[in-house]
Amino acid sequence: MNTFEQDMAESYKKLENNMETIASLFNFKKRGYMGENIMILDFNKKEFIKAQAIAATFDTINDVSGWTNHQGIEFRPVLYSKNKRIVLHF
Repeated sequence: MNTFEQDMAESYKKLENNMETIASLFNFKKRGYMGENIMILDFNKKEFIKAQAIAATFDTINDVSGWTNHQGIEFRPVLYSKNKRIVLHF
Protein backbone atom coordinates (compact mmCIF):
# COMPACT_ATOMS: atom_id res chain seq x y z
CA MET A 1 0.00 0.00 0.00
CA ASN A 2 1.41 3.36 -1.06
CA THR A 3 1.46 6.30 1.26
CA PHE A 4 0.21 9.72 0.21
CA GLU A 5 3.80 10.91 -0.20
CA GLN A 6 4.63 7.99 -2.50
CA ASP A 7 1.52 8.62 -4.59
CA MET A 8 2.38 12.32 -4.93
CA ALA A 9 5.99 11.53 -5.87
CA GLU A 10 4.77 9.15 -8.59
CA SER A 11 2.27 11.73 -9.87
CA TYR A 12 4.93 14.44 -10.11
CA LYS A 13 7.36 12.08 -11.84
CA LYS A 14 4.66 11.20 -14.40
CA LEU A 15 3.90 14.91 -14.91
CA GLU A 16 7.61 15.67 -15.45
CA ASN A 17 7.90 12.83 -17.95
CA ASN A 18 4.79 14.03 -19.82
CA MET A 19 6.14 17.58 -19.95
CA GLU A 20 9.48 16.34 -21.32
CA THR A 21 7.75 14.21 -23.94
CA ILE A 22 5.69 17.13 -25.25
CA ALA A 23 8.57 19.63 -25.05
CA SER A 24 10.75 17.27 -27.11
CA LEU A 25 8.37 17.76 -30.06
CA PHE A 26 9.37 21.42 -30.37
CA ASN A 27 12.61 23.27 -31.12
CA PHE A 28 12.14 26.11 -28.64
CA LYS A 29 14.50 28.90 -27.66
CA LYS A 30 13.64 29.05 -23.96
CA ARG A 31 11.53 27.03 -21.52
CA GLY A 32 9.94 28.19 -18.31
CA TYR A 33 7.37 27.01 -15.80
CA MET A 34 4.41 28.68 -14.17
CA GLY A 35 3.30 26.65 -11.22
CA GLU A 36 3.54 22.89 -11.22
CA ASN A 37 1.50 22.05 -14.31
CA ILE A 38 2.09 24.87 -16.79
CA MET A 39 5.08 24.95 -19.14
CA ILE A 40 5.97 27.99 -21.26
CA LEU A 41 7.94 27.59 -24.50
CA ASP A 42 9.37 30.64 -26.27
CA PHE A 43 10.38 30.49 -29.94
CA ASN A 44 12.04 32.58 -32.59
CA LYS A 45 9.83 33.51 -35.55
CA LYS A 46 10.87 30.67 -37.88
CA GLU A 47 10.57 27.97 -35.23
CA PHE A 48 7.22 29.30 -34.02
CA ILE A 49 5.76 28.72 -37.49
CA LYS A 50 6.96 25.10 -37.32
CA ALA A 51 5.60 24.77 -33.76
CA GLN A 52 2.17 25.96 -34.93
CA ALA A 53 2.16 23.21 -37.56
CA ILE A 54 3.11 20.61 -34.95
CA ALA A 55 0.41 21.82 -32.55
CA ALA A 56 -2.17 21.53 -35.34
CA THR A 57 -1.49 17.78 -35.59
CA PHE A 58 -2.52 16.97 -32.01
CA ASP A 59 -5.75 15.03 -31.53
CA THR A 60 -8.52 17.26 -30.20
CA ILE A 61 -10.37 15.90 -27.17
CA ASN A 62 -12.72 18.83 -26.64
CA ASP A 63 -13.11 21.61 -29.21
CA VAL A 64 -14.61 24.01 -26.68
CA SER A 65 -11.93 23.82 -23.99
CA GLY A 66 -8.99 23.14 -26.30
CA TRP A 67 -7.68 20.01 -24.58
CA THR A 68 -5.69 17.74 -26.87
CA ASN A 69 -4.04 14.34 -26.73
CA HIS A 70 -0.65 13.16 -27.92
CA GLN A 71 0.62 9.65 -27.12
CA GLY A 72 -1.94 9.37 -24.33
CA ILE A 73 -0.86 12.65 -22.71
CA GLU A 74 -3.71 15.11 -22.22
CA PHE A 75 -2.80 18.79 -22.27
CA ARG A 76 -4.05 22.13 -23.53
CA PRO A 77 -1.78 24.20 -25.77
CA VAL A 78 -2.37 27.94 -25.98
CA LEU A 79 -0.51 29.69 -28.80
CA TYR A 80 0.44 33.36 -28.55
CA SER A 81 1.62 34.42 -32.00
CA LYS A 82 2.40 38.00 -30.95
CA ASN A 83 4.92 36.78 -28.34
CA LYS A 84 6.02 33.66 -30.28
CA ARG A 85 5.07 31.58 -27.26
CA ILE A 86 3.19 28.39 -26.54
CA VAL A 87 1.82 27.73 -23.07
CA LEU A 88 1.06 24.09 -22.25
CA HIS A 89 -1.36 23.23 -19.44
CA PHE A 90 -1.10 19.67 -18.15
